[in-house]
Amino acid sequence: MAQVMKIGSYILLPLAGVLLLLSLLLQWDVLTPAQATIYTGVGVLTGGSLAYLASWQSRQQASSHFATTQLESERHFALAQKDREKSEAIERCWDRFVWAVEREDTLDPEVFVGLLERLADQSQELDKALAELIEDYHLTYLEALELRLSGTQDQNQEDK
Repeated sequence: MAQVMKIGSYILLPLAGVLLLLSLLLQWDVLTPAQATIYTGVGVLTGGSLAYLASWQSRQQASSHFATTQLESERHFALAQKDREKSEAIERCWDRFVWAVEREDTLDPEVFVGLLERLADQSQELDKALAELIEDYHLTYLEALELRLSGTQDQNQEDK
């Protein structure tokens, strides 16, 4: 139906209006009052139909434009919200990492290693650079812990 309306508004009605105007201009002086009234009525109906179709088409375009704009706005808002949530999650992960590093000496080594592993897993989904930093710190801590443990074992063996 909409396709027919477009064809009508673009081709048929303007063509009919032009033909009607030409016939009126060419034969106005030979028309009887009844014919002039009929031609005038048809002209008014044609003009009204053209005006209606133009306004209908304008409304359709406006609603289509509004829907497209609304969709783009919602998509933009959703992306901005997602970015904001990701930034907040990265910040929370970073704050937890800083908290853990500050309390490294007070935490049990197993708890600290578990905390670093969990932070590394969480950061993998959020930010590659943060994940690499946590992984590097985790490996460095494990190496230092191994050295401490092996040094403690060596010292215990010497004491015996």
